[in-house]
Amino acid sequence: VITFSLSEDEAVLDADLFVCVDEARRQADQRGIRVERELLLYVIHGVVHCMGHDDHDERDAARMHEIEDEVLTALGVGATYATQTGAAESPTIGRTSSTLAPGGVTENRA
Repeated sequence: VITFSLSEDEAVLDADLFVCVDEARRQADQRGIRVERELLLYVIHGVVHCMGHDDHDERDAARMHEIEDEVLTALGVGATYATQTGAAESPTIGRTSSTLAPGGVTENRA
């Protein structure tokens, strides 16, 4: 996921998000879910970054996963992270997302 935050006003969400469909397919196959669900997760992940959240360490990543699960549940899709076995293993390990904000580029690694 690469997120370009286009707004200088934190109250406004204006961003471009780029996701890798090939990676989404690989992850979806590996996790036994539909690729559409994985892509939705990527978009939500990018939006959560635009809201000011990072996933540089385990605590911050866990908080982002909680928010993502809340959004997925509200959309009727259901939680992704809370339902996985082996909760200590994050499904975003090995993925990299970057946010380009008005002030520059911030790399966010899970």
